Amino acid sequence: MADASRTDASHSKVSPESRSDDWRGPDDPDCPYNWPRWKRIYMTRPVIGGFVSENADFRWLEWVILFMIAFNYIYSLPQPETYKKIILQKRMRKAEHSNALPPIEVAIPSSALAQRIVLKPFKMLFVESIVLFMTIYMAFNFAVFYSFFAAFPYIFGSQYGFTPSQQGLTFISIALGCVIGFLTVVFIDRRTYPPLEAKYGVGIVPPEYRLYGAMAGCALSPLSLFWFGWTARTGVHWLSPVIAAVPFAVGNIMVYSSGALYIMNSYGSLHGASALSANSVLRYTGGGAFPLFTVQMFSTLGIGWASSLLGFVSVALVPVPWVLFKYGHRIRAHSQYIYTKKLATTDPTSEVTGESTERGV
Repeated sequence: MADASRTDASHSKVSPESRSDDWRGPDDPDCPYNWPRWKRIYMTRPVIGGFVSENADFRWLEWVILFMIAFNYIYSLPQPETYKKIILQKRMRKAEHSNALPPIEVAIPSSALAQRIVLKPFKMLFVESIVLFMTIYMAFNFAVFYSFFAAFPYIFGSQYGFTPSQQGLTFISIALGCVIGFLTVVFIDRRTYPPLEAKYGVGIVPPEYRLYGAMAGCALSPLSLFWFGWTARTGVHWLSPVIAAVPFAVGNIMVYSSGALYIMNSYGSLHGASALSANSVLRYTGGGAFPLFTVQMFSTLGIGWASSLLGFVSVALVPVPWVLFKYGHRIRAHSQYIYTKKLATTDPTSEVTGESTERGV
């Protein structure tokens, strides 16, 4: 009987009518929109943040973040240099010291340095079709991913009566999907790339073959968004929308990993860093902007149609990796940052991709 009463009580919390009775208005202290500012902000933090906001002072949220940053910083200190340009510069300095020759320092004009560091990524974003379309696709996925940090607390709080700590636990599905997506990309790469290297040679495999992961995972994001949007309601068990978030995370990681590898393989170490910088700027801009209007969008359009709106945009972006796989070699042939050399084979994508010297900035 006690268990049954607890079950009835939990179901009464889920019903919209009882929740509207509990939230009597803007003066009701139990209404989420009337909680203290720090609690409203930090209740959207995943997993750990929900428990900390319920059981400790809000300053501990900042301490947890600081501990993680310190760990990452300490972990990165002993990592070796991987940037080709810096490695070559270090070798040159070592050779100069061994020959006992005075180093020759060439001053780079500040304007040229600013153009190379600041303006070049933005130029590549607008003049390079590969960078533009892959960045738009990856930025949208990233923005939707970050919008979940606002959507999950709103949906699971209003529809299922979850507490902040329970809302945080729903993000485990996102973490699980990210792990599955990463392992899937590694599996695809391990199964497909060695035979391609045997066929073309190490280091000269056409970069389009890096898009296998994106092509396999691109359909998962819209499927997940439609599934999530139309099952996240009181009449459906909360486990359904939680599981629905897994394929989105899988598809997001697969598109991101494959897209980053494709861009890097296309532009090489000389221009790839600038291309990925442009990609990062747009991704984090979208990731920072979307959560600002996510709750308003879901409350105005409804959970189903708001999620469907994102799903329709995702459907429109699904062809991007497929189009680049088919026509990427033609696009690269007209790039001012890439040179391509045809190989003696019947495969239309058979070519050597290399770095070109930049014409202009």
